[in-house]
Order: sequence, then C-alpha cells, then structure tokens
Amino acid sequence: RSPVNDQTTKIIENTQALPHTEVCLENIDIIAASYEPLLENIDDPFQLSALYREAEKHNLPHPHLTISCLRWANIVVPVDNHLFTFKRDHK
Repeated sequence: RSPVNDQTTKIIENTQALPHTEVCLENIDIIAASYEPLLENIDDPFQLSALYREAEKHNLPHPHLTISCLRWANIVVPVDNHLFTFKRDHK
C-alpha cells in the first residue's frame, strides 16, 4: 500500500483553512481529495479511529474536525455497526 502521494501533500500545503466549520463545506472537494489517499492504508469499511490515526500519521491538519466535515457532507457514511465507508462519487 502506498503512502499519501506528493499531489495530496501539495493540496494540504496550499490549503490554509483546512477546515473550519464555517468553510468546511465550501472546501469539501479539497478535503475529500486530501483524505481519500489515506484509505489505501486502512480497511474498508473502516472505523473512524483508523481514519483519524492515518490523518495524524500524515500530519493532516485538524483531523477530528475534518472527519466531521466529511461526515456532514455525506462523504464518510455509516455502513454497519460503527463502520464507515468513503463515497467516492461525492462530486
């Protein structure tokens, strides 16, 4: 499984406001693009804690708030008992 790629790293570096609640949904495509590569390193469906750990491992900003934004936007969605999946057709 590959680590987060250079493109994702550049997205994160170029995103100053990742995320604040008031701009969360405005930047949801950037946020989703930043988090989707993390899924290569965890099982699907996954526990939110696994996604959080991956985000922390890759020094992504504000992982708890970011994952909440992904949930509010119905990109990270529940599938079973405390398990979630990432809707790749969110656009």
